[in-house]
Amino acid sequence: MRFVYATGQPRNLNFAIAGQREGVPSNAEVYAVCDGERTVHQLGEQTFNAMTDEEYLTLQELINKSEQAEASGAHLVSCSSSGLLRRLIRRITAALL
Repeated sequence: MRFVYATGQPRNLNFAIAGQREGVPSNAEVYAVCDGERTVHQLGEQTFNAMTDEEYLTLQELINKSEQAEASGAHLVSCSSSGLLRRLIRRITAALL
């Protein structure tokens, strides 16, 4: 089971994934739980409206990675939203060239 969570406040979120509930910090907000068969998402309207596009894309990518990892039994991943965005921009740029 994978827990996609973030610490901080919208516009300054740091996302990560934990393999068990005990690995989620007490001050974190859990946004998704993936168990290999299904994913449960939790994103309130206020939080969604307060998030940057970068944060939202980071969250969606981590959810996708968690789903894939659960399906294949892969290792956990974590990242900050800024690092993920840089990698995403590099991939897009490379694809366009």
